[in-house]
Amino acid sequence: MSGQIPKLLMPDRTSTTSKEGPASKDRVATLKELMSLYDESFVQAAYPLLLGRKADPNGLDYYTSRLRRGFGRVSVIAQLVESKEATEEWDKVPGIRSALKRYYASRRLSGWKLALRDPELGRTPPLKRARALENGLGAQRQALLEAISKLSTQNTRIEQLLFELLETKVASELSQPKSSRPMPEPRPRRIDEIRKADIPSNYCALLDVLQL
Repeated sequence: MSGQIPKLLMPDRTSTTSKEGPASKDRVATLKELMSLYDESFVQAAYPLLLGRKADPNGLDYYTSRLRRGFGRVSVIAQLVESKEATEEWDKVPGIRSALKRYYASRRLSGWKLALRDPELGRTPPLKRARALENGLGAQRQALLEAISKLSTQNTRIEQLLFELLETKVASELSQPKSSRPMPEPRPRRIDEIRKADIPSNYCALLDVLQL
C-alpha cells in the first residue's frame, strides 16, 4: 500500500527542493526541477521548457484539470512533447527522455507492473486518487512557501527601514550643539535595542510585528 501514499506524506530523502524551497516555475531547466512543482505551477513551467512559450489559458486549464483528476505529470509531459509545437530541444532536457521511456513502457502490455504499482505511472483508481491528493497538497505547500518567502523579504525590508531611521536619528542628535557638560560617546545600537520611544508613533506597529 505504500506505493499508493502521496509522496508528500512520506519521508523525502531525494527532495528536489533546495534551501530556498521548490524550484520556481520561472527557472526550471531539468526534469528534476519540473517534477518538484504541482498543479498550475507545473503546467506553467512545462510550457516554456517543452514548447518554448507561455501556457495559454485553454492549455493551462486543460492540463491543470487533468492533474487535479489524478493524471500523472509525466503523462502531461508526453502530451506536450507529442504536440506539433514541441521544440526541437525538448529531448535535451536532463531526465526527460528516460522518464518518457518508462511512461511509454507502462502503456504496453509488457509494462503491466508499472501500470499497477508505479505511483507516477500507475493507472489503477487508487493510484489516480493518490496522485490527485498529492497534486493538491503539493500546490498548497508551494503556495505556502511562496507566501513565507514574500513575508521574509518584507521583514528584511522593514528591518532595513528601521535601521535607516535609527541612523537618521543618531545623526540628527550628533548635529545638534553640544552642551558644556561632557556627553558620553554614542555607540551603535542593534535593532533589538530600539525602544518604541526612540521612533515616531507611526512606526510602533512595525515594532509590534517584529516583536521588539
